[in-house]
Amino acid sequence: MVASWSTALGRPTTYEEARQALGRFYWGTDGRRGNVLREKIIMPSAQITRWAAEFELNVFTGRNRQEFHYTFSKWPGTAHFKTIVTMDDVSKMKPHPEGLHKILGERDPATALYLGDNIDDALAARDAGVPFAAIIAVGEHNYRQRAEAFRELGAIALLPRAIDVNRLLRKRARIG
Repeated sequence: MVASWSTALGRPTTYEEARQALGRFYWGTDGRRGNVLREKIIMPSAQITRWAAEFELNVFTGRNRQEFHYTFSKWPGTAHFKTIVTMDDVSKMKPHPEGLHKILGERDPATALYLGDNIDDALAARDAGVPFAAIIAVGEHNYRQRAEAFRELGAIALLPRAIDVNRLLRKRARIG
């Protein structure tokens, strides 16, 4: 996304150049702290535990294994994920649905639910045939445009907070 954006603004940039530049910003350089140290997990691990008691939980992330491990290795909620697919585990980057296919195996995609907060998540879900719900708060940057894009890509719900998934799960249970 960054490579395309930079190129569109008149500075031709390859994916690798963008990845390296963002890597310095993320991890930090020359004694400057990176944004990785500012990350906060906003979903209580107790909520993950409750969901895991009823559902199989998996992760398909646009992070590589190192990034995922750094942020999530000490979080108790991580233990409840059956499968974690990072960009190191697939041959094609998101939004390609390869990671979702790995998680699903031979199961019917319609029986799953993919939660995400970016367009690549919605595209991967659409292309895998998995119902998708977007986590997007009304006050977020470019909310209207992003919400419209999520709707056009078939999002079954726009949720202002991840915890609002509970309401969606109850609704789906009544329908199913």
